[in-house]
Amino acid sequence: MIGSGRSGRKKSAPFFDYRLWLDQMQAVLDEIPEGPVGLLGHSISATFALRLAAKNERLTKVLLTCPMGRPLAPNPHRDRLWTSPRSRNDLRKSLQVLFHDHGIITDDLPDSRMAVLGEGDYAEYFEKVFSGDKRAPLAPTILGDDELRAVTCPVTIVHGRSDLAFPIEETTYPMAEILEHADVHALARCRHGPAFERTETFLRIAIDFFD
Repeated sequence: MIGSGRSGRKKSAPFFDYRLWLDQMQAVLDEIPEGPVGLLGHSISATFALRLAAKNERLTKVLLTCPMGRPLAPNPHRDRLWTSPRSRNDLRKSLQVLFHDHGIITDDLPDSRMAVLGEGDYAEYFEKVFSGDKRAPLAPTILGDDELRAVTCPVTIVHGRSDLAFPIEETTYPMAEILEHADVHALARCRHGPAFERTETFLRIAIDFFD
């Protein structure tokens, strides 16, 4: 996504540019040779995947992990994730929000992320992306009921049962009630990173789904 990590950056506001990112995903899809396509979307990217699936018949399967897409109550855990960590300790606290098992947060993990966050003026750019009211970035991610009903391909959703920032009760469960062909896997001992925390389980689900 433009503006994330070492990707190119926008030169002017808004820096949290949902429409730009959605257009970016459509442009990537348009570059893929003809034929059926499967998509995997995590968190905010899950909303891109569903919106693309609603408008592109080429998308035949969509796998989501810890999706956004529904209105969310104010949440201090999400606020922490959307605030640039100024120190290694701040980043470790953010990672503790993401992962149920804090034992997997080895020194290498925060070190690798701080290498990006501490690069040049990236921290300042990050703050611009999520500046102001932390509820504002949620608005464009909300999927209307008609948008969800327009997704007619099979959808599998994998969500950590103890996700703090994006609770399964507020996101996955309400969407699955509307998505006609959605199956849900609620993983125990898992928060916002199923592919990271429950790798073997996630891979079994993904391979079986896309096979």
